[in-house]
Amino acid sequence: MKIGQKINLIRIRRHMTLREFGTMVDLSHAYIRKLEIGIDPVTKKEIYPTIEVIQKIARCCDMTIAEFLQDTDFQIQGLVIQPTKPTITPQEQELLSYFRSCDIGEQGKILGYAEFAAKSNKYNDNVDKGVEKNVR
Repeated sequence: MKIGQKINLIRIRRHMTLREFGTMVDLSHAYIRKLEIGIDPVTKKEIYPTIEVIQKIARCCDMTIAEFLQDTDFQIQGLVIQPTKPTITPQEQELLSYFRSCDIGEQGKILGYAEFAAKSNKYNDNVDKGVEKNVR
């Protein structure tokens, strides 16, 4: 299977739109679509993702690069891939796993709450700093 077909299959199995999938993997929905089709509509040339893009997609889908590339026609030649140290804490991983298990509606609610909490913390931090200045 072509790598674009694999990306499309993963996205469809997750019941995600191009925009939702693009947001999840931090890539534009237009670029995701180009990858799925495998051809740049302007140049009419085949396009393939970079290793960085493959890594982003695999990581967001809880897959290794090898698992992601399994059953595809895509090969990375002359490259040794070594595991990297985790960049998130176990608590963050647990939260991320929970978030990914939620449906889109629940994810939206969680994001809304997180944005609210972040704004509240900024407000509280500013109030605390202002209080400290007035006290001194």
